[in-house]
Amino acid sequence: TSFPLNYAETFNAWTPTNVPTCWQYNLGDLPWNSYTVAGNNMARFGAMQSLVGQTGLLSSPEINITDAAVLHFKWSHMVDVNNPNDTLFVLIKTAGAASWNTLASYHHGNFNTPNATASLPAAVLSSASHNIPTSYTGQKIEIAFYVVSGSGADVFIDDVIVEAIPALAACLPPTNVLANNLTQTSATLNWTSSGSLWQISYGIGITNPTNGTKVLAT
Repeated sequence: TSFPLNYAETFNAWTPTNVPTCWQYNLGDLPWNSYTVAGNNMARFGAMQSLVGQTGLLSSPEINITDAAVLHFKWSHMVDVNNPNDTLFVLIKTAGAASWNTLASYHHGNFNTPNATASLPAAVLSSASHNIPTSYTGQKIEIAFYVVSGSGADVFIDDVIVEAIPALAACLPPTNVLANNLTQTSATLNWTSSGSLWQISYGIGITNPTNGTKVLAT
């Protein structure tokens, strides 16, 4: 099963008997699990109780990257000064590929959320955004959160979103274009589109829209 772009997972429905659809939570040495605080569910990897070097991998379902896209997620972790070597890798791969590529990594100074504790997330989680490399456009991908434990503090992940980048998304052509009320000097045009601004090109005998007279429509 694959999901379209503008995919979101809040983990709010994750219970011991109801894992988020198509997510894999036990692909490392130790499983990720659901954690609830103040009525909000999130994913947790128990690094504090693990051995140094033990791993946990939480992977998403397949997501169809049909346009320029960005990954957003929230995280929480406290750097334990006595055991500071917990590391989070954000991984990406083409669906079905044997190996992962690193999209981002968090370690030491960039892996500390203010007011987090060794076993509890901060009330306000850290936010992160990473552009999906354009080499994945047109393919189905998987995202993973891979922790290598330094036996420091628990790692929390929430609100995973993979969405189109509005400023970079391709302008899709309108559909169901109809021309009515035709006269020698005018016509009424109707079309279906998710956009909010369009360019109309018109002229006598033109087949290439770049050659016509252009007007903007809203």
